[in-house]
Amino acid sequence: MGLDTVKCPHCGYMYQMDLVKYKEDRYTAVAKGLFGKSKAKLESSKYVDLKCPACGKEFEWKVE
Repeated sequence: MGLDTVKCPHCGYMYQMDLVKYKEDRYTAVAKGLFGKSKAKLESSKYVDLKCPACGKEFEWKVE
């Protein structure tokens, strides 16, 4: 397991986190659905929702 470098698109703050571990532990909301919002396991998604520790704004980040 390695650390990934993440850069906030809002303020430019750079930090490191283990995105693979993050994906394994969390779910993300899926906006499109026949019966409203549903949840999907992040393991099947290439994007994760992150919150910048510096400015507090949320953004989407592509996991490679």
